[in-house]
Amino acid sequence: DYETMALLRQAPGLLELTWVTVPPESPMVGRTTVELSVRRQTGASVVGVIRKGAFLPSPGVDYRFQAGDLVAVIGESKQREAFQSMVSEARIA
Repeated sequence: DYETMALLRQAPGLLELTWVTVPPESPMVGRTTVELSVRRQTGASVVGVIRKGAFLPSPGVDYRFQAGDLVAVIGESKQREAFQSMVSEARIA
């Protein structure tokens, strides 16, 4: 129907994917997605990780981030920005 088609046309702008590299100095290194409360703190969802050339889709809550991980996050613009801030923050609560 018309309403569904209109929403689908807007969808690409509503939910986008961003790739973020975890630097060695990131407070995320060595911590899991559940320890970091990624979803609760940022609203973004981790949907994949590339580590050493291997792709891991939908990493679980026990996934432990390492320096150099290329992390795919999906969400609205503000959510993806919050995740990028989390990656580079000096400290995570």
